[in-house]
Formats: sequence, structure tokens, C-alpha cells
Amino acid sequence: MTSNKAEFLFVNNPIRNLIQEMVEIRFIERYSSIKSKKVLLEMGCSIGNGTHLIKKHFSPRKIYAIDVDKKAIDIAKVKNKDKSITFQVGDATKLNFENNKFDAVFEFTMIHHLKNWKSCIKEVRRVLKVGGEFIIDDFSSSSFQTLFGKFLNKILEHKHKIYTENEFYVELENTGFKIMKKKSYYPGHFIIIAKKI
Repeated sequence: MTSNKAEFLFVNNPIRNLIQEMVEIRFIERYSSIKSKKVLLEMGCSIGNGTHLIKKHFSPRKIYAIDVDKKAIDIAKVKNKDKSITFQVGDATKLNFENNKFDAVFEFTMIHHLKNWKSCIKEVRRVLKVGGEFIIDDFSSSSFQTLFGKFLNKILEHKHKIYTENEFYVELENTGFKIMKKKSYYPGHFIIIAKKI
């Protein structure tokens, strides 16, 4: 999904970046077993704010960062001075990477945009090494039932049925992931660390 202007501003602003670093990344650091010098993938990277936080906190050897929005990827490429980060246009439901390539895959609030989200989970499992971690920071249908959530749903143009938290957990486990840690921060927003088994 290519983001509209409201979506672009929602995910690419200093407040969102601060929340990512102070809340989401801290949780991931606390419970993840990701070591330094690994090969990582970020899906739905937009202009690369989350990508640079991943680099700062996990010290990977290489990060591949993808997004379907070519304009966002072009901005990310111009901003990027780090040769260990590769930004490219890519579809999370059809990942253009070989099997068992990554030590971890990250996504920050992208999967709920996908109508075919189950294909994304299958693709992540394919490209992860056995024991690799899938780091998920996302929303479920209940995120958009509050007054603020209904407003967001209108401006962010979610045009398909979004999964429930339970549907998402069940699909992860059915696809071959073990949920190692999960936490909800507000209605429908969850962070999951899942391991490929």
C-alpha cells in the first residue's frame, strides 16, 4: 500500500520517532535475543527512521529496508549515509530474498495495511533462519474502535477488514512461529517477539 499524505505524516514525525525509541525499541531490546553483527530486514521502512533506530540499538552487519512507496524509498536513499543499510522498493507479501537469509525481521505498524497479511507472515517465515526472530509492532481491529481510532481509520484509508489480535496470534503459531513475548500498550496495539521454529 502506498501511503496517503496523512499516513506519511503520521509515521514520519519526531513524536512517532520518539515513541519508537523510548517505548517500542526498549521493549524489543529487553526481550529479544538479537545479537550484533547480524543480517536484518525491516518491512515498511518508509523514509528510514525506524531503520536507523534498528541500526543504533542492534548494531547489525547489514540491514535491508523495504517499502512499496517508491517516493519514501527515494527519500530514505538520499538521507542515508550508512553503507550497511540498503533501501529498496519491495512487497512484504512477495519478498525478493532467498530462503533463510535473515537473523531477524522487523515491522513497525505496516502489516495491518495488508489485505493479504497471512501471505506476509508466510514470507517472513521463509526468509528467516531457524531460530530467527520476527519483531512485530502493529495494530489490530480493536485499535480502530475507539473514538480516536475511528478518526484515524478514516484519514489513514484502511479499506479492508483488519484482523483481531487473537486471529493474528493464531496465524503466527499456525505458520510456524512461537510467540516468545507479547505486550499490548493501548487497545489493539501490540508488540510481539516471535521465533521461527
